[in-house]
Amino acid sequence: MYPSALSVVLKDMDKLGMTGKISIGMSYATNLNELVGYVGPLANGVHITSINTLVGEWPKKCPMVKEMYDKKNRTANKWGYGNCWSKFAIAIEAVRIAAEKVGPDKVDGQAVYDALASMNNFDGWGISPPISYSETRRVGMDSVDIQAVENETVVSKGYAMTPDMLPGGNDVPQ
Repeated sequence: MYPSALSVVLKDMDKLGMTGKISIGMSYATNLNELVGYVGPLANGVHITSINTLVGEWPKKCPMVKEMYDKKNRTANKWGYGNCWSKFAIAIEAVRIAAEKVGPDKVDGQAVYDALASMNNFDGWGISPPISYSETRRVGMDSVDIQAVENETVVSKGYAMTPDMLPGGNDVPQ
């Protein structure tokens, strides 16, 4: 699922004449920009389900993330930086909700747990798709951003709802 390993697979697929004949879908751990850097046009048509907003969309969708990245003249990988932000945003929002509810001096593990359980449609300040939790729902994003390589450029194809595949879920085959 990592771009370095997938690049070997794509090169072998190309040698075997398979390129362009099958669709490849990967997980969020596949950094498509890095993949394009490894294999160029062989990455065309690869899709991923992502939980991060594309770096090129930061100014419009999550300006705070861009501002924080630029503020420190960072040289860190922007994709990885954005990936971390999506988790930080959830944690910080849970602490904010807890502090608002119980007071900043009384925030503890239970208060943060309760805040997470009440989180509904939180968008991670634009860096990720919306997420909701509850007393019984403790899973990832409600939707994912489908991203693809087209003409050696990573593009967003928009959000797709995440199927409910937990036992008894609405999308579990009968």
